[in-house]
Amino acid sequence: MECLKCNKKMTVTELMVTCCDCKRTSHSKCTKLTDDETVLYRERGLPWRCKACLKHKELFKDDFKKKSKRNDEGMGDSGRAEAKKDLNLTMGSIYEAIIEGDSTVRVSKDDVSYATDSIHALKLKNERLMKEIETLSYRLDMAEQNTKRNAVEITGVPDKKNENLLAIVKQIGVAIEYPMNDEMVDICYRINRQNKDGYHGIMLAFVRRFDKEGFLKCYRQKKGLNAKDLGMKKDSEIYIRESLSLNKQHILLETKKVAKQMNYQGVGVVNGEIFLKKSESVPAILIKDLKDLEKLLNPNMYNNVK
Repeated sequence: MECLKCNKKMTVTELMVTCCDCKRTSHSKCTKLTDDETVLYRERGLPWRCKACLKHKELFKDDFKKKSKRNDEGMGDSGRAEAKKDLNLTMGSIYEAIIEGDSTVRVSKDDVSYATDSIHALKLKNERLMKEIETLSYRLDMAEQNTKRNAVEITGVPDKKNENLLAIVKQIGVAIEYPMNDEMVDICYRINRQNKDGYHGIMLAFVRRFDKEGFLKCYRQKKGLNAKDLGMKKDSEIYIRESLSLNKQHILLETKKVAKQMNYQGVGVVNGEIFLKKSESVPAILIKDLKDLEKLLNPNMYNNVK
């Protein structure tokens, strides 16, 4: 079988279309149809005409128009019969064109409806997956924070070669008036994170949460701790805070930015939970995630959501 346009042999694997009038076949690429258009014609059984057949129909229509211009009074019975025949043929062609157009419109509507339903289904699936991801992320963060429930991070203690961290921690306990012994400490080590002076922080994990809370309470009551309080020569402020997961560290940082932006009194951390305090007369606000901060910054947007 040869292509009507290029006269080359065609194989069954090539996309092709067949003229509904002359029944001859052409490559889809020779007819300038896209692959999608070719598949649509074949799957829907829509009529397609080659260039020669289309030209023949156009000539037929032009001939009919010329005949219509004749004076009806000057036409004989045979002329009227011929004109009526031509009119019927033309009306048939118009009707066929209307049917083709209607079929194409129905196909387009079906395709649009299918695409709309698919998009809606994908949107619902994406929303469900996002909720599952949020839930899993929250559980993972809680699990990480749970491993740090008895730990604190100490920054500002100068590094020293061959240092005894347990002895340093005990010195801190003496300085804040919370005496410590070896049995109270689960683990103690330097972490990679450094402060502005280049000193590595100290991770201190207690065996009991009771001791961690007592240690923090005494530190806060002292209201200021310096390396010189430990008998060190360097002047460096020492800070002690609860150890937080990476996600909570990020939330804490953003909460401090919001507190400064909204002129709030301050931010606090209690047992791994982050609180934003507006003033002494107002209860502190628990900040669980970044959405809580967005609600504070854009209250009207969230109030309008039903």
